[in-house]
Amino acid sequence: MHLVRYKTDRMRIVDVDPDFPLADERRLYGELDASAMGRLLVAELLEAGKPLPARLSAAARSA
Repeated sequence: MHLVRYKTDRMRIVDVDPDFPLADERRLYGELDASAMGRLLVAELLEAGKPLPARLSAAARSA
């Protein structure tokens, strides 16, 4: 299990599970809809009525 910290429209991975290393950490930060961690942040922003981050893919914006 990875520990993630959320702040406004950003996420930060603070503790990576050594038994299940991340395949592409840069992609997780660059494409929020590429992981459950990022999708949780997007869902929270949508529920709160806050703007979505610019780095969110067009496909995720239209879903």
